[in-house]
Amino acid sequence: MIAIISNMDSYEYRESRDSLTGVVFWTFNGKSFPEDRWNDFVLVLANWWLNSVKILRSGKGTRFDFMDGPFRINCKHVRGLVYCEFLDTRRERQIDGEWVGSLKEISDAILEYAKAVLLFCTQSGLSNKDVKSLQRDLEAFEN
Repeated sequence: MIAIISNMDSYEYRESRDSLTGVVFWTFNGKSFPEDRWNDFVLVLANWWLNSVKILRSGKGTRFDFMDGPFRINCKHVRGLVYCEFLDTRRERQIDGEWVGSLKEISDAILEYAKAVLLFCTQSGLSNKDVKSLQRDLEAFEN
């Protein structure tokens, strides 16, 4: 199982930077990546990761980056399965874990995360280019 854990109670909008930060991390095989309660730019990541999963669904390899820290997830789609390496690039491609699963499972995790971020933005009255982009991309993703 793979999931993206994000705590909306931790979300904080900074008007001066026009940014939304909060807790977001991946869980897989009983591990957390980059770590439990990782804090990052949740709205930017929702946009990036939704676009990355679109690339993965087209059959190409892609990566899921974090804005803060030297962390990324490299994934490839081969014969219906997705292979992911969870990397800490502080130590030359140090693999912190691997996951193999279905395209549907990783797509659903990202879609659920992106929808939750958009819901928070809508309920909070946030509207900027990143929110509009996420809304547009979610609509296209579901069609």
